[in-house]
Amino acid sequence: VEGLAEQVEALQHIMKLRGIEPNEQTAKVLAKSNEELSKQRTAKLGRMLKAGEAQQAWELFEGLLERGHVGEYQLTAMLKACPSSNEQRALVSRVQEAGVATAATTYNFLLDSVRVEGLAEQVEALQHIMKLRGIEPNEQTAKVLAKSNEELSKQRTAKLGRMLKAGEAQQAWELFEGLLERGHVGEYQLTAMLKACPSSNEQRALVSRVQEAGVATAATTYNFLLDSVRVEGLAEQ
Repeated sequence: VEGLAEQVEALQHIMKLRGIEPNEQTAKVLAKSNEELSKQRTAKLGRMLKAGEAQQAWELFEGLLERGHVGEYQLTAMLKACPSSNEQRALVSRVQEAGVATAATTYNFLLDSVRVEGLAEQVEALQHIMKLRGIEPNEQTAKVLAKSNEELSKQRTAKLGRMLKAGEAQQAWELFEGLLERGHVGEYQLTAMLKACPSSNEQRALVSRVQEAGVATAATTYNFLLDSVRVEGLAEQ
């Protein structure tokens, strides 16, 4: 799975020295196809990331990349571990420089990321790169590009929520600030970030800043603030 081919022979030699006879399972392990091993690699990276073992996942990925065992699936698994489209694009470039062929799947992922981040100008740039690389857009590309503002808004809120839940508050704030700057913050994104404010004072400051940026707030926001000040015992507020 780790692509350490030279260690396979070494382990077989140790088995022989210790008088350990290979069995049916040994034969199955050694007969695994590249496709089966690729699936195992992707699954292992996914499990590590889900368990919060990002550092170990990156170490495994770097080793696989060095040994020529990274493909589209492993790349996609690690793209999910990148908090921003800038980091995702940097990873794709590095993988391509290592000789890995990328296809529509990778660019669909990047296109979705830049759309969620509200980076409209990068959508066209990515489509241009696809054209230069001879990568044909597919059905998924069309779906990504056809997403409505409502769908993208839901994705933004969900991404902020996931980041905060994973303890990635700094990345969540960076995403939020970028969305605010580009005019893509609404009531839902604001509410998500209000939950990340430890006090009603910080919450009110955030609401004021968002309103100054031209975002319309409604009852949802003030219900949240009212609840916070009541919990804090600030009756006068």
